[in-house]
Amino acid sequence: MKIEKVELQINDGIIDTPHLIDEVEILQRRLKDWGLLPKDAKIDGLFGSVTKAAVEQFQRMRPADRSQFVPGGLKVTGKVDRNTWAELLKVKPEEIAIVTRKPKIWDMPGGFSSVDNILDIAQCISEIRPFAKKNLPLILNQCLDNGVIDRGQIAYVFATAEHESHFGRLMMELADGWDYEGHEDLGNTESGDGPRFKGRGFVQITGRHNYQIWSEKLGINLIDNPEKAALPEIAAMILVRGMRDGSFTGVGLSDFIVGADRDFYNARKIVNRLDRADHIAQIAEHYFKAIA
Repeated sequence: MKIEKVELQINDGIIDTPHLIDEVEILQRRLKDWGLLPKDAKIDGLFGSVTKAAVEQFQRMRPADRSQFVPGGLKVTGKVDRNTWAELLKVKPEEIAIVTRKPKIWDMPGGFSSVDNILDIAQCISEIRPFAKKNLPLILNQCLDNGVIDRGQIAYVFATAEHESHFGRLMMELADGWDYEGHEDLGNTESGDGPRFKGRGFVQITGRHNYQIWSEKLGINLIDNPEKAALPEIAAMILVRGMRDGSFTGVGLSDFIVGADRDFYNARKIVNRLDRADHIAQIAEHYFKAIA
């Protein structure tokens, strides 16, 4: 499977492209890994002048005689094309698939109202709404494809995605991940595992051990390509299957929500004990009203 990347340029994530924020965050973290962004530089998913200058500096560092993976070296353009991604990710250009910059639009399945109507009834706040509008249909389709058809269970999946990642606004943990370095309970036994396997996804998986588990479950190599866990399509599979099967904590959706028996409060144990259980239960009630 090729690594799918978008060509990035100045103002991405800022002007009319909120769907590219995740990709810009990946770029910024790679630039930081290369020492081209200051250690205190904010990873915000916004391709501004500082990020552009770092891209140009990286491209200047990779002329024809110093390029490791791209024959002929990189052109200094400030844009992140296939060749620049290849050098940043340390792979051959043919391993990179450039995909459309346009957001992928997922259709709402039959039997559900429009995504706008659902978000209106659920009282989704304006800061989250653009991401919910994009990713709710994706998550809903994943629910139905994976046998999660109980409307209460679907509502709780939505509530969890909204709380944990703002429906995809925060697909990577904000901290740099070094606090996880050396944590054998997470399987972080190799140098750099902390930041490499920091939290990613709608429900963020953390640590080499969990990335290995999901690599095996999905048949996708997340160990060599941990950034893939932040891709919406993959993150949605992890969210839905993990909550369905109890993969996160040992209990799953059917332990708390079946038909008219909806224990949205204790359902929080599916992901994180009872942290913010009341708040998330209220969100779930709103979503249930919107799709019941």
